Amino acid sequence: MAATQSGLDESLFWQEIVRKNARVFAARPITLKFLLHEFRRSGKLPNTRRDLYERGCRELCREINVTHNNCLGVSPKNAFAIAARLAALTVFTGSAGISTYEFVDDDEKILAIRYCAGGREKADSLDVYVYEEAVRETLNTALFRGGNPYQWSHKTYAEYLAAWYAIKNLSLPQIYSLIFHPSGRLVPQLEETAAWIAKL
Repeated sequence: MAATQSGLDESLFWQEIVRKNARVFAARPITLKFLLHEFRRSGKLPNTRRDLYERGCRELCREINVTHNNCLGVSPKNAFAIAARLAALTVFTGSAGISTYEFVDDDEKILAIRYCAGGREKADSLDVYVYEEAVRETLNTALFRGGNPYQWSHKTYAEYLAAWYAIKNLSLPQIYSLIFHPSGRLVPQLEETAAWIAKL
């Protein structure tokens, strides 16, 4: 329906979504708009899954989640860098989400926001200071849903961003220590992230 309303051939658009495995982005209004724009502009979607996720996640950083009330004050490129850090923290620690409360129940595998803030990250070669407020604003982007704990809108966003963060910030031995068990086997929960790391 969205393709038809945009004056596009819905059959060709859907075929391209299936062919590029872009259903996870087509299911959300924000990124569906991005897919429609890309298809209208060039008659196809980004060529690689990597480009699709990179551009799709950056697009999600531009919008606040409709269930959140806060305005987005942090820039999209800064939100992307902070989101990548949050992805690495949640994916590599096996955390279920991030809470903005000061104290959390350790048994629920929820990260407190204070463990996510501090220091800085790089966004387009510029330093981004990761204040708690910047983390809060990033949690309000469309990459996340709910609140306290905030969880990823889709697991695949976190897997891609965790891999992106690892490639940009960690050495090969550090990455190896995160994704492989001491026995030498790949940690099963990290298979998709490891696949992204290999692609990147």
